[in-house]
Amino acid sequence: MATKFDSKEYAKSRFLNLCEKYFPIDYLKVNISRKGFKLGESTVSLIEEARKIVNEAESTHDIIPRSTADIFRYGTVLLEIFDDLSNYQTISQIKSRSRRGYRKQIEVMDFDQRKIEYSLKKSPSPTIKIEKDEKMISSFKKESLALLENYNFTQLQNNIKKNQKLFLLDETEGFKLFHSLSRVIDNLFDKINDREEITKQIEENKSKIESLHNRIFELQQLQPQFQMKIENQRKISGFTQLLQEKEKLLNDSNLSLFLKILTTSLERYIKMIERRENRKLDQKDAFLGLILDPARYPGLDELLWREIVFILENHGTELLSSKSWFNFSNSDELRQFIVNKENLLKFSRLRKLEEEMLEKENSMMENDEYRYASNLQSELKSSQNLLENLEKKYRELNSLHKEFSKEISEEEQKAINLLH
Repeated sequence: MATKFDSKEYAKSRFLNLCEKYFPIDYLKVNISRKGFKLGESTVSLIEEARKIVNEAESTHDIIPRSTADIFRYGTVLLEIFDDLSNYQTISQIKSRSRRGYRKQIEVMDFDQRKIEYSLKKSPSPTIKIEKDEKMISSFKKESLALLENYNFTQLQNNIKKNQKLFLLDETEGFKLFHSLSRVIDNLFDKINDREEITKQIEENKSKIESLHNRIFELQQLQPQFQMKIENQRKISGFTQLLQEKEKLLNDSNLSLFLKILTTSLERYIKMIERRENRKLDQKDAFLGLILDPARYPGLDELLWREIVFILENHGTELLSSKSWFNFSNSDELRQFIVNKENLLKFSRLRKLEEEMLEKENSMMENDEYRYASNLQSELKSSQNLLENLEKKYRELNSLHKEFSKEISEEEQKAINLLH
């Protein structure tokens, strides 16, 4: 069965074949509608972009690549053709075979091939400096390699941005080069900025470490004096005796296990509930206080303790079974240990000792010499802890600096490969 002849597709095909010599055919889109023919929006946008580049070049006297200049030159003609399409159309006679096999001539609306080709051939080149794409790319590569060798990354990045917009066709070598190079150089630039920030942090960190070393040395020279004042005052006030009793209690194996069970089970219970039920416990703050310092937490009352015993009785073995020090066979054994009178008395005495020691500490702080010595001791401990953290951070920053340097070298090599 013979297919129906489409006169508009016929005219469009002839037009595209004609323009293929002048305009990149993959970018030339012609739409067909009831009203006739229309230049595709993507094609119009491409031509307008080329116009913008040419207009800027006229004022800046920049050189543009031949591929873009040709889009402007022939694209301008195409816009004129489709703006005044009736002036570029004609009637063509073609032979057509009828259903019965007879040949006949029919008249169809067609593009005026001669007039269009004449307009395309006679269209003037833009009055700006134009170079072949290959020559522009070659010159850019030489200049860019020099900038790269001199670590002038800012100028290189600016040159890429300036030249990248001049190459409009994604199939051209220029477009591909700048697309790849832009990504590499932007990444390189970001890593260089990151390394500079790390370098700044390293210097600041180093300065703080040096200052802390000096201060710690000063405090260590004073330490025997203020340590003696603290110990004498503690002996006089009875604080030392309380401290010794506390240390003895903490060395008790049953109390030590009691505190491990209490803090570890509460910590794991919080995580279990939040993970399984996706909710926050009402007693979470109280539990966290006990985890942090069970001997000093002030909010431990009978109601809260009952809740803790309930948790241990129902979930304790599940929460603690993975611990090597946990050797209870079942929840009953665990509960008996937790509510054991002797263990509870020891725990209660530990909390009472903390209260008494705090009272004596507050009383001793009223003495100027003790307060001064105590503050120096606290400063020494906090300075040593801070120094430890700063030195750890210093090592991490240096490691990060090495990683960035390695990545920068890799990105530089990528850029060099693209520019050769």
